[in-house]
Amino acid sequence: MKMSKTPLFLLLFAFSFIKICNAQQDSIVVASNVEEHKAEKLYNEGVKLYESKKYTEAINKFNESIQLSPDFDKAYSNRGIAKIELKNFADAITDFEKALKIKPSDYSYFGRGKARYELKNNTEALDDFNKSIELDSTNSQAYYYRAGILFQLKKYNEAILDYNKSIKFKNDYAFAYNDRASAKREVEDYKGALEDYTRALVIEDKSAFVYNNRGSVKMLSADYKGAIDDFAKAIKLKPDYYIAYNNSGKAKSELKDYAGAIADFDAALKIKPDYAYAINNRGNVKHKQNKYQEAINDFDKAISLNPNYAFAYLNRGISKEMLRDDKGACADWHKAADLGLTIATNYINIQCNR
Repeated sequence: MKMSKTPLFLLLFAFSFIKICNAQQDSIVVASNVEEHKAEKLYNEGVKLYESKKYTEAINKFNESIQLSPDFDKAYSNRGIAKIELKNFADAITDFEKALKIKPSDYSYFGRGKARYELKNNTEALDDFNKSIELDSTNSQAYYYRAGILFQLKKYNEAILDYNKSIKFKNDYAFAYNDRASAKREVEDYKGALEDYTRALVIEDKSAFVYNNRGSVKMLSADYKGAIDDFAKAIKLKPDYYIAYNNSGKAKSELKDYAGAIADFDAALKIKPDYAYAINNRGNVKHKQNKYQEAINDFDKAISLNPNYAFAYLNRGISKEMLRDDKGACADWHKAADLGLTIATNYINIQCNR
């Protein structure tokens, strides 16, 4: 029986850069520089507030700094960074554009790219990351984010090249190792993916999503016991991690631990009752236990939550066939085929065209 595809990896992004402009240390400050000196002092106070995650307060300090020194490009850039943290992306872009008019810099292009990325303006974001890299070919984060866009475009090999560069310039970049692993997973380089996920965990061993991701690769490599161990570690770190429960259930199903699999799917659904993937997967296990009507009930629930869930239609058709409901089975397989699931045509050709 074909089991549903579930989201087995997360592509996460890190964003933490800030440029600090040290206040002047001259013992005597001439009158023409007094305002600039105050602006830099306020700026540095804003930096400290940002580092303490007091983003609104940081913005207020950057505002004061800009009032005293309207051409202070770094104050605009870091105000934009703080606005990104508050998810005020449009205003952040305005700040980065002001900074760029004063002085083009790799970090202002990168910041604008990050804000545009968050707004899903990937074409413009990609252009900004390119410009950031042109000005600083060692900008690890610019390579990282550019790789993220390439990943979304399913240009996995190109993404891997950018992750390579990101890691080259920041060799303890756990997120880059994780995401490069996810790209390698997509091109079926499971050995390389496993190595990268493991490297990410050496750097940061408290990342539940990385354990989940590594478990997904172990499943693809048929190391089901190893996968279950990783999913358990993910759940220990994040007890409400319903995706890891679902994945653990799938691995246990492969080992024919059906009771354990159903317990995991039930745990996922206790956390997220509308998680159609877990309901479908639980139905698959019930089918394997020859509980065909119970399986159909689960597939019904999955379809009610997601009317375009092609695998649920396919699987429901298989269970209906076991109950000799050939008409119902064929109707489900036709629906699955209409939704683009090509494997459904095999069932139609064999069972429905006789």
